[in-house]
Amino acid sequence: MMSQMNSPVPITQNPEITIPNSMDMMPSQTTFRTLHVMVTSRAYIGLDQHMGSTLIGVINHLSANLVSLNCNYDLDEPRIRRETETMETAQVRVGIGIMVLREGQILLGRRQGCHGAGEYAWPGGHLEFGETIEECIAREIEEETGLVVHPVRPVSLSNVIKYGRHYIDIQYLVEYVSGIPQVREPDKVENWAWYSLEALPDPLFEFARRGLEGYRAGQGISYYSVKEP
Repeated sequence: MMSQMNSPVPITQNPEITIPNSMDMMPSQTTFRTLHVMVTSRAYIGLDQHMGSTLIGVINHLSANLVSLNCNYDLDEPRIRRETETMETAQVRVGIGIMVLREGQILLGRRQGCHGAGEYAWPGGHLEFGETIEECIAREIEEETGLVVHPVRPVSLSNVIKYGRHYIDIQYLVEYVSGIPQVREPDKVENWAWYSLEALPDPLFEFARRGLEGYRAGQGISYYSVKEP
């Protein structure tokens, strides 16, 4: 039998929450919108379900007070989604690029539906929490192409601010082992094809271009810093 402590407590009856009634104490519309976005987005992933629901209740109650004060504030869902996406991209992420080499050719695909659309890139993705670079390579190459590869060495490390994003980027050279490239994520890439290092398509994705420069520089890892609008 569920105890009374686990029963929902109306926001206005919760003794732990004080809701201001004075207009002078009311936060701005921007504050409410920011709070709502933060709670509903992954920015506050540590919140448990009960606390998240409680915070949303407080925000909705206060926003209703603003409406009654003719502040014309509302939780516009499309706008909330746009601002949530902005918060999720406004952070530094670690990207891993996978330069698959097979008999003097590299695997490239034309990107679509994401940043760098229309540019040619090799497989890659985000390094996930608790994941080694080698594990990330194996996961991403399987998810995107179905190939089996063998990691060789990193060829470039870059701090890239471009495409409206900020990445610490590691491009990694791998050797082709087996398999036929498959388009497993058609929303992100149009096709896969093998290209000679001497006859590459244009334009190249910024991250791939830096990796290629690092590879051509020889042994070791090359560092690049890119900042563009």
